[in-house]
Amino acid sequence: MTLLLLYCFFTSLSLAHGASTIHISPTQPPTAYEKTIWENSTKKFIVAETPLYGPTYNNPQVIGDASVALAAQRTFRKDPLNGFQKYTGGWNISNRHYWASVGYTAGPLFAVAAVWFLGFGICLLVICMCYICHRSKSIGYSRVAYFLSLIFLLFFTLLAIIGCAMLYSGQIKYNESTTETLAYVMSQADSTIGAKLSSSISTITDKATSSSNNIRNFLNSVKAALIVVSIVMLILTFLGLASSIFGMQVIVYTLVILGWILVTGTFILSGTFLLLHNATADTCVAMSEWVERPSSNTALDEILPCTDNATAQETLMRSKEVTGQLVELINTVVSNVSNINFSPVFPQMYYNQSGPLLPLLCNPFNHDLTDRPCSPGELDLNNATQAWSTFVCQVNQNGTCTTTGRLTPALYGQMASCVNISTGLINDAPFLVQLQDCSYAKQTFRDITNNNCPGLRRYGYRVYVGLAMLSTAVMLSLVFWIIYSRERRHRKEALPEYSESKEIVRVNF
Repeated sequence: MTLLLLYCFFTSLSLAHGASTIHISPTQPPTAYEKTIWENSTKKFIVAETPLYGPTYNNPQVIGDASVALAAQRTFRKDPLNGFQKYTGGWNISNRHYWASVGYTAGPLFAVAAVWFLGFGICLLVICMCYICHRSKSIGYSRVAYFLSLIFLLFFTLLAIIGCAMLYSGQIKYNESTTETLAYVMSQADSTIGAKLSSSISTITDKATSSSNNIRNFLNSVKAALIVVSIVMLILTFLGLASSIFGMQVIVYTLVILGWILVTGTFILSGTFLLLHNATADTCVAMSEWVERPSSNTALDEILPCTDNATAQETLMRSKEVTGQLVELINTVVSNVSNINFSPVFPQMYYNQSGPLLPLLCNPFNHDLTDRPCSPGELDLNNATQAWSTFVCQVNQNGTCTTTGRLTPALYGQMASCVNISTGLINDAPFLVQLQDCSYAKQTFRDITNNNCPGLRRYGYRVYVGLAMLSTAVMLSLVFWIIYSRERRHRKEALPEYSESKEIVRVNF
């Protein structure tokens, strides 16, 4: 049973790096004859980047007829929900076959936990029954078995210490990496929400903060759980070693039962972290590939629907048109209303405007929407409202100016609103275009894949390996606690002084 558990453990190590596949470089689409041979072949191949043929060709798991599977090589794993056929749909968090294939990578560790829990439980039951039925039967003593069991016990204790150290250091680095990634994502979200989407900032900020706090609480819980596991397992290992060496069999068997349960839970936790590690690595690879192939139809496009560059540029041009039209409207009002001293016989235009003339507003774009420099005397959009504030008069109840001025407070407010809209379009339109064509998201993904993903993958792997190593070491230590304590008792029974004192008092260790 021990060999079987070790085999499953090392198998799970290999699955952490993805499936073992045959990689074929992308080639030209096959001819009709080659296509027929390929489809009739029983062999399965994986092609790195081919949206039309390869693992995505004529496969119902793929999102669309011409879709590109992200992280296709890495996610080429067996799918338990599809008869253990190879999954070829790529990274897709909305596809249950993807999650089934990811869960399959942790299958060996979950199987080890089940086999260990059932198998070792049966072994303990058999040992207890044999001990009760053959309690007085003397068993021979082997010096080789005694020293070998002691050596293996010390070796696996050392291995458990190494596993604890790897787990502890790995979880610290992993927590730092996840915290840094979360902080970066939240900073990007805050810059987007705070600077660009102020109209709904309160609701969005509250939701983003709540989600961030939930994720942080989860990460802190994981960190605390891993620390507790490493400390408890380390204490258990030392107590078991000391109890075995000093022959305290009651304590040994108590610790064996406790360790039996803890090892099962640690194997399950290790499998869970392996699943998380593989899902994280898949996501990193998928983001990297999506950034390099912005025009492809991928699973990530369902989450981030992006427009093509032509459509995004058309949006930018329309924003320039609106800005130019607003500026022309304001200048029309200034030239034809505010800067003309109308007679009271024109009540719709007259509000007793007087004083120095209002300067015109600078239109930042020509008629062909190219950039236009401001002419002398024109007001820039950035300081127009401040300059116009000196031309505002005081009004009576009828809205007529009672002091010198070219603008009433109401007209000034309307013109200031138009200027603010124009300024917002000029400043925010390029950024909104980046959101529309996902340029902002691509840069964010690129930063995450370059700066955060290496740490997440490295330290996530270290945590999972540390858990697996710790579980395996403690599991084998449990076995040798029993073996060594029995060999120690047999050795003690074989000593001459024990035989002489046996007639006086019977001592069972």
